Amino acid sequence: MVNAVPLGIIDSLSEGFATVNRRLWVLLLPILLDVLLLSGPGISVNALVTRALAAVEQSNKADDTGPGEPASPVAESTAQLLTIIKSFQDTNLVGLLAWQIPSVVGATATTPLPKIRGPVVAEPGGALPLLGHAFGLAVLSLLGGSFYLAGLAGGVRREAFQLGQWATLALRGWVSFLALYAGLLLAMLPLVAVGLGLSLLLGALSAALGSLVSGVLGAGVITLAFYLYFTDDALFLSGVWPLRAMKMSAGLVARNFGQTMGLFLLANLILVGLPLALRLVVEHPAGLVAAALGHAYVASGITAGGMVFFYQRLVVQPNPAAPVAA
Repeated sequence: MVNAVPLGIIDSLSEGFATVNRRLWVLLLPILLDVLLLSGPGISVNALVTRALAAVEQSNKADDTGPGEPASPVAESTAQLLTIIKSFQDTNLVGLLAWQIPSVVGATATTPLPKIRGPVVAEPGGALPLLGHAFGLAVLSLLGGSFYLAGLAGGVRREAFQLGQWATLALRGWVSFLALYAGLLLAMLPLVAVGLGLSLLLGALSAALGSLVSGVLGAGVITLAFYLYFTDDALFLSGVWPLRAMKMSAGLVARNFGQTMGLFLLANLILVGLPLALRLVVEHPAGLVAAALGHAYVASGITAGGMVFFYQRLVVQPNPAAPVAA
């Protein structure tokens, strides 16, 4: 639906849920992912976790403080590192598939990755095998996410469903996704390395200065992510390539900063708050089924609503001087 005046935040989200109602089959992708994470084969990282814990604990012995002495900064950092490493025990690397596809199992997990529930089919024993498995799963997540977003994008444009057209848009979007994240990775790695090095160097001189630098870097990353909020939407709704999609997203956010901030906060409030509520019911079989269906529907409606917000302003309001609905 394209109006003479772009829809506001609430109306965009309402139209997003109406889009999902017209294309309920899109929910099959997140539901099938939940089934896979619940009963399908898993990839364990326990071997690497055990080795990492042993290495960190061994290095910590050299910095043991005497009884009654305050813990040194190194000891405190080591304790935090141990906590992070332990959180990956018994987790399923296949959970990386939920990177681009909504999953109630992944969203309600109390660990970085969901716990293994099915048979273990692989257990990487080194860093390179782990990176290989993670890379392959990330590529598969982008592929699944491309079919998912292509289905929603066609619904937002009110197109009649055609299998060939859907597949073509999804595969083109997948290639764009790969190019986008490869470019971001290549661009961000040097910046992150320099930023972390600078933060650690200044932190050694002054803890307050190190914290300030870390805070500034974090704020910069969040700001960049906010201005690129509609990049995925541009890829699938406009069919442009990554650089153009990023420019379109940043330009639209700059022209509609207040409304985009409202949409961003409301969408994330729902997407973060809903899994917290669903944790109360996912442990029961009947509750898990209801949670999977509900989470897939709500997450898809919010995603489609963001697409509607972008598409309305892309089509209706290419001129920044045009009015916007409240």
